Amino acid sequence: MSKLVFIIAVACGLFFAYVDSRPTFDDTGILAFGIVAVAAAFGFIWPVGVWRWALGIGVWIPLFSIPRTGELASLVAVAFAFAGAYLGAGIRRSQLRLT
Repeated sequence: MSKLVFIIAVACGLFFAYVDSRPTFDDTGILAFGIVAVAAAFGFIWPVGVWRWALGIGVWIPLFSIPRTGELASLVAVAFAFAGAYLGAGIRRSQLRLT
């Protein structure tokens, strides 16, 4: 199950990288929100191995963007993915404590 979830996370990350690579796409805020939201969903549904979901989602934008542009600013996508994944896992764990 974990391998399948990781493959889905990688597919989501590749989708975000594809959208970011389009020359007409200029909505960085929407992309950042999408990364955080999807990573939070993965962290909430599968709170074990959160770092894997964050890397699977967030690493593709810098991998495609840095060689093309030479700028390191796209590394922020990884930070957004980690923030979202751990936010989702934290919400899940706090809900389990409440019940």
